[in-house]
Amino acid sequence: MFQGHLPEQKYESLADAAVKGKVILTESGAGARLWFTRDSGGQLNRDLAGRCGMYCGACEIYRAYKEAGKLRIDVARKHKCLPAEVKCEGCRAVHIVGWGRDEKWGRNCIILACLKTKGLETCGDCERISACQKLGVLAAEYQPLGMDLKANLRSMHQLGLGPWLDQQDARWRCQSCGAPVFVSSDDTRCHKCGAYQL
Repeated sequence: MFQGHLPEQKYESLADAAVKGKVILTESGAGARLWFTRDSGGQLNRDLAGRCGMYCGACEIYRAYKEAGKLRIDVARKHKCLPAEVKCEGCRAVHIVGWGRDEKWGRNCIILACLKTKGLETCGDCERISACQKLGVLAAEYQPLGMDLKANLRSMHQLGLGPWLDQQDARWRCQSCGAPVFVSSDDTRCHKCGAYQL
């Protein structure tokens, strides 16, 4: 029996806990580590709700940072940086711990800068969303990978942030082992079990 991070959370195994979206089991040089995807109230981490419509829990930088080990090394190699530089806590916390290796994204995100100047929470709050080139370029990159940023923004507003995060957490999990997966054009396999993702 495994005890979750809330007293009422009891699981048969760590795999059972991971499949139910409560924790992420990862391996590092020091052995197994747990990364909780929910706060003490059982809600998914709001920092994973990208202000552009991205689900940050499916970002390769976020996944590599949280899971460390080989994935972090592979992502660092891909981005030509040190593994220690592969770090992000999600879009809404990017100013605290955020990806700083890109001129347009992470801490230097052109969309976050735009939202700040307009005093808006998300791109979905902007009256110029349909004509926005910044969002359009990013949305065009993610669309073929299975993430529709504009539809996500609409869903965030329709469902509310909590239910939307639950939906995205379930969507971006391996159908074979339940581990979180990330958006990638390079590798469509689960980095835990190797199963191909849709």
